[in-house]
Amino acid sequence: MMDATARLIDMFGSAKKLDASIISAYTDVVAQYGTVEDAWELYRLFVEDPHHYIRGCSSSRS
Repeated sequence: MMDATARLIDMFGSAKKLDASIISAYTDVVAQYGTVEDAWELYRLFVEDPHHYIRGCSSSRS
């Protein structure tokens, strides 16, 4: 797994506010240079918590 993928997973797992431009930069790198392993890890993150991928959602859950 690429460092960029690991960093994305860490960012989404943290309670910190995420900067869309930084997320976009990391995803661009992963999209261009990542492997199937990176894709599976990001897919797993989505399946476990799709909340991260919904634009405009607050970081707190109901």
